[in-house]
Amino acid sequence: MGLLLEHHKGRLPAWLAPVQAHVLPIGEDHVDYADALARELGARGIRGRVVAPDESVGRRIAEAHDTGIPWMLIVGDREVGSRSVSVRDQEGQQNQLRDEAIAELAAEASPPV
Repeated sequence: MGLLLEHHKGRLPAWLAPVQAHVLPIGEDHVDYADALARELGARGIRGRVVAPDESVGRRIAEAHDTGIPWMLIVGDREVGSRSVSVRDQEGQQNQLRDEAIAELAAEASPPV
């Protein structure tokens, strides 16, 4: 395990990471949508959890990045209204429709054959 961590510089591949996604609601109004999104991720085999809006979104993104969480799914007014999700990975950010984003994450979360 030590060699694997060293090789990947502490950032495990998504399929091997203990927590694959953090769902980050911007405010309390977005928590219900974030919970539903986390349940949908779990149903698709993605290990994720909702990180409550106790701190700023920027701080929660930084913590997830520092701990090597492969994906951060950010949920605000725009995402709730359009039933989408803003996906931020370790390299950048992209906005996608919810179903497309979850399908893409599920494909990456599967162990290689």
